[in-house]
Amino acid sequence: MGAETERRGVALVTGGSRGIGRAIAVQLARDGHDVAFCYQSKGEAAARVADEIRQLGCGAFHRPCDVANSDCVHAFIQACEKECGEITTLVNNAGIVRDNPLVLMDPQSWSAVIDTNLTGTFNFCRQVVFGFLKHKRGTIVNISSVAGVYGTPGRPTTPPPRRASSASRRRSPRRSHRTTSASTSSLPASS
Repeated sequence: MGAETERRGVALVTGGSRGIGRAIAVQLARDGHDVAFCYQSKGEAAARVADEIRQLGCGAFHRPCDVANSDCVHAFIQACEKECGEITTLVNNAGIVRDNPLVLMDPQSWSAVIDTNLTGTFNFCRQVVFGFLKHKRGTIVNISSVAGVYGTPGRPTTPPPRRASSASRRRSPRRSHRTTSASTSSLPASS
């Protein structure tokens, strides 16, 4: 990976192949970070993002990863650190929407949202925090949405996982890592 990040480490973005995750990954590269990112599908989009990062002179590592599966997350982190080095920044951005009114929400959709949006955040935080403690540095950014704060009447899936993600940020021990929450409305639009 790039020489600049040997000093800073590697920024890892979940859900980095499209949308806000893509914009975050590219901006981190513009800021001089090597960037690792995972995605659920859309490998062609991920390859384009990696090319864009490399054109900025930074290293790029990407692979598909089921963020809800702790074994997949562990394997992704291990491969990333083996190829890229120490991860110093984690941006939890991966998320899905299966939003229906409560009376139409099926249990499988509910579980998919909770597993991806909440368990996925937990899985990545848990995997990287050990390295952050060991190296006495690290930053975790949990991306949320306005809907995660305010919700939509009758639509149950967005607020619980995003509120829980924000709550975990507030309860994390300050000595282990620094956490930040960002609303999607505060990020620049992707090009």
